[in-house]
Amino acid sequence: MPIQHADCGSQKGHAKLRGMFGKAGPIFAYFGHHKCASEWVQRIVIDLCSALRLTNFSTHLPLRLPLGFDSQPRFQKRIRRARARCTSGSFDFLIATNADRNLVLDLEGRDYRAFHVIRDPRDIIVSGYFSHLSSHRVHPNLNPWLIEHRKRLMALNQEAGILLELEYASTYLERLEQWDYLNPSTYETRFEILTADPDGEIRRILRFCGILVGSSTPPAGVFRTLHCTEEVYAAIMARNAFERLSGGRPPGVQDQHSHFRRGVAGDFKNHFTPAIHAKFNELYPGLVKKLGYEESHG
Repeated sequence: MPIQHADCGSQKGHAKLRGMFGKAGPIFAYFGHHKCASEWVQRIVIDLCSALRLTNFSTHLPLRLPLGFDSQPRFQKRIRRARARCTSGSFDFLIATNADRNLVLDLEGRDYRAFHVIRDPRDIIVSGYFSHLSSHRVHPNLNPWLIEHRKRLMALNQEAGILLELEYASTYLERLEQWDYLNPSTYETRFEILTADPDGEIRRILRFCGILVGSSTPPAGVFRTLHCTEEVYAAIMARNAFERLSGGRPPGVQDQHSHFRRGVAGDFKNHFTPAIHAKFNELYPGLVKKLGYEESHG
């Protein structure tokens, strides 16, 4: 079903809307992390922007890259450009799929309403292992660190590969550990909530930001509101349902070679051995508890 544009009024009204979101003006933002349903959420945001005629800027570049690639001049230049665009560019919706605390601090000069998605870090490790082993897209100019990492993973059995993934993922988990979870401008949510109730949680996220679906009312503190019809919202969610993106598989049915591999929480319990549990706790002590997840000692 094609996604129809929401009614934004006349050309004059649309021009006024464009003026509201001028250079360095107020924005919406999605702060994501690697293996926290970031590709799925990004698809929903992009479809929403298309329906509401909002511009968006996507960046996948954090300050720190795996295996020290952020020290290379070509990536340093790209990171600087992306950060400059985030803080002063003219767009309506920022999509940062590898967000870090410094990015949020950089945005203090412009008003924003945002949402932030995290996940059990143990599931991030397992999802990352399978993705990096076979399904994640690689390109020598975009993510050469993954080409190097994949070669090493392919030479190892699963337990050794996950142990290697624990070290490789340090930059990802560092961003979760350092995040400010008390920012009043950001709605905090989790992969586990999103996958259990995608329709309800996306509605709550959008309402917090000031994007009202159907007859919902704005919360206190928003600096402007936009409206999305129930029909448009339903089409966006249907287009991005897990079953559709996974080729017909329901959540919980695994395809190791799909980027949408399983779509459920708690999968680490199927893959964490005592050695992996021990190494995880050695490298990331206290992280599970800090993020509010139940600790498990296999």
